[in-house]
Amino acid sequence: MRKKSFQIPWRLLILLAGVSAGAVLRVWAAFDDFWLDEIMSLGLAQSISHPWEILTLHHDNNHLLNTLYLFLIGKQQNWVWYRTLSVVTGTASVAIIAYTTFRRDFLEAATATVLVALSYPLILYSSEARGYAPAVFFSLTSFLHLAKVLATPHILEISAVLDFGRSWTTISSHLHLRLFVALCVVRGLQGREHKKSTREMDRAA
Repeated sequence: MRKKSFQIPWRLLILLAGVSAGAVLRVWAAFDDFWLDEIMSLGLAQSISHPWEILTLHHDNNHLLNTLYLFLIGKQQNWVWYRTLSVVTGTASVAIIAYTTFRRDFLEAATATVLVALSYPLILYSSEARGYAPAVFFSLTSFLHLAKVLATPHILEISAVLDFGRSWTTISSHLHLRLFVALCVVRGLQGREHKKSTREMDRAA
């Protein structure tokens, strides 16, 4: 009886190395100096007494989810803690890209992972206490969920609650994403109507 030889999953290890490199770069960048827009965001969070008052802060730096996070963690001696939400969601975005593309093709996955992990704008957004990194992360999750819903008929109806939660979280990350969420909703409705008409045609046949 032959023993099965252990094969090292080199492709998976390469992608994990890419994601790890992205994480290291984001953590490293998070130790840079606190800058003006972050100070303004922190000032907004510290100017309120209750979480719901975030909705009353009419300021471009008020990215709701990030402001809520800054409010909840309170005053910290080290400003790196103010950037933790961005570092985590920024690194998670790299992992999502790697996982999604790996399911299709390794070369595509390796290229996409390297580009996202080493992208200067994404590293910057993922290492500052603002709402851009969470916005990218929740936009990716919303898009992937929409793709799954359109590809799987039986989860179309039960996904409504998840869609609402993901949409609210995405918008809370950055209000400019309202257009993105609206387009996802329209695409989802189109997919639902198409599936209904397809099932009716199948039953008629």
